[in-house]
Formats: sequence, structure tokens, C-alpha cells
Amino acid sequence: MYQKNQEREEDINRKRQDIYSRLIDNLISRNEIYGRILRSPAGKKVQNDWQKLGHLFDADAEGVKNEGDMKTIGALLILYGTDAAIRAYKTYLEKLNSGQGTIDDVGTLITGLRKTLYPKTKATVLDANKVIWDDPKYFKSSAVK
Repeated sequence: MYQKNQEREEDINRKRQDIYSRLIDNLISRNEIYGRILRSPAGKKVQNDWQKLGHLFDADAEGVKNEGDMKTIGALLILYGTDAAIRAYKTYLEKLNSGQGTIDDVGTLITGLRKTLYPKTKATVLDANKVIWDDPKYFKSSAVK
């Protein structure tokens, strides 16, 4: 009985890892799509109007696919994610939708998800942002300014 429960728990954790990985990948792709749209001539015209920018995203083929994938991932997160993982994603979305979100919030979400899989993790939000974005602003001793 103990063995069967342990195998079941391992299977659920593998599913969680897959879902969390897909979620992060989807969010990064979403940011890349928005970046491409913002650099387009149409995006430059509506740069500060997030509602119009959202319409451009919804008209973009990659944006439509990304949105569909996000719905599937969200459903899987609700089914298999821990309560803490669901709260981390919910907090991320609330901040993003309030207009207060930043690209750095992805690192906060990643560490929140990671803690549900590895409670003793020492990885920080800064670590996650360094790995995901590979942006010099996250490296204090970087020669690139």
C-alpha cells in the first residue's frame, strides 16, 4: 500500500513538473509575441493602449495558439497543481491584469511553483530571472551595462 501511494505521488509530481514547465514556456512565448507586436508598425501606434494591443495579440496567429495553449495549461494547473502553485499563478495574473505587473514577476511565479515541488529550494527570484531572461541587469558584476 505504501509503495503504491509513493508511486502515485511520484506520478503526480511528474505531471506537475510538466505542467509548470509548459506554463513557464507559454508565458515566455507570450512575452516574445507581445514584444514582436510592440515593435510592429501597428503595435507602435497603440503602444500605451493595452486594450488595443490585446486586440492585436488576439488577431495574431501565434497569439491565438498561445492563448489556446494557456487555457489548456490553466485547466491542468487547476487539476494537478498544488494550492500554493494555483495561488502563485493567480497572484501573477492579478498583478499583471492590474497593470502593475512587470517582466520580473515571471521569476516570482517560477520560484513559487518550484517551492511546491522542492520545498527546501534555495533558488531565488533573482536566480530565476537570470536563468530565464539572461539580461545583464540581473548580473551585478556584469561588464555589460
